[in-house]
Amino acid sequence: AGAENWTRGKTDADEILNAVSADLDQGDAGPVLRYIHLMDPHAPYLPDAEAQAAVLADATLADSFPGIDPTPEALDLYHKYLGEVYDVDAKLGKFFDGLKRRGLYDRSLILVLADHGEEFLDHGALYHGRTLYEEMLRVPVILKAPGNRWARSRIEGEVGLVDLKPTILSVLGVPPSGPTDGVALWSPRTGQWSASSHPQFSRLGLDAADSSAVVQDRRKVIVESPGREQYFDLDRDPFERGDAGEAHPADYAALRAVLDQHAAKDRSGWHIRACGIRLQMALNARLASPVPPSMIDTEAQDEVLAVPGKPESWDIHFDLAVRTVASETWGRITRTEQGDEDEVLLAR
Repeated sequence: AGAENWTRGKTDADEILNAVSADLDQGDAGPVLRYIHLMDPHAPYLPDAEAQAAVLADATLADSFPGIDPTPEALDLYHKYLGEVYDVDAKLGKFFDGLKRRGLYDRSLILVLADHGEEFLDHGALYHGRTLYEEMLRVPVILKAPGNRWARSRIEGEVGLVDLKPTILSVLGVPPSGPTDGVALWSPRTGQWSASSHPQFSRLGLDAADSSAVVQDRRKVIVESPGREQYFDLDRDPFERGDAGEAHPADYAALRAVLDQHAAKDRSGWHIRACGIRLQMALNARLASPVPPSMIDTEAQDEVLAVPGKPESWDIHFDLAVRTVASETWGRITRTEQGDEDEVLLAR
């Protein structure tokens, strides 16, 4: 909402949340998923005056700048960012109060999270989209389960956004909907929560940036293109100030191999890509393979199905819709239509 001119202004959280509340007042249609995307704590930072004053009046917040040697510009941006976070937190609280008045809060599953962090000179830059340091990757994840089960519990350890889908399905008692790289953090069999022990991967491909990272057991490797690699022990160096690869060559090599193996998963094998035109269309194919194709770039309408009575045969259905692509020119969003592209991978 309001994204026609997003580089110069944003839709306030109240407008989005009020629209959701009005929709809720239309009546309960049974189980439903609502996805609410708030842009307030995102550049450009435009907090209201009351929230900004509250941040500046709180010495703990005002003096919490994370970077080294703040410039006046960076410090001002940081305080505005905190103002946005402060403001959206209050507005979410107001929205949740409304859910309680409607009798919806207790029986709802609510997940609040961010998709990335922001840098304020932590590593010499501002905003995001340039690096894969922890200030980019460590984001809040808050889950409220139906009936407020496990209230005030905290999962210590590494949790990835990729784990959230299987976790939500497990909490709701819904069978998995398909393969996933994540793991369920809640086990109905044991009745226990646990952090995942599998490695957490991140990739940045934006403008000229091309970087990958892996974190496992509080160890981390970042590989940037072209050629720069770093290894960190996050227990000893949580702010990633010094590359420890030379001091721990074996640990670095082992974790780098994990990252290479993960990258190879998306590259090794036969890639089958269906490319559409600016018309709605479908493409069907039958493949012979001892393993099912991986749906690496597909959509909800695409399907991979085993062929009844024909072992190692797979029918693939690509539903190629017309895609609307947005671009920004001089602060204004324009939209163009282009053909769809869907892809599966037959692993070697």
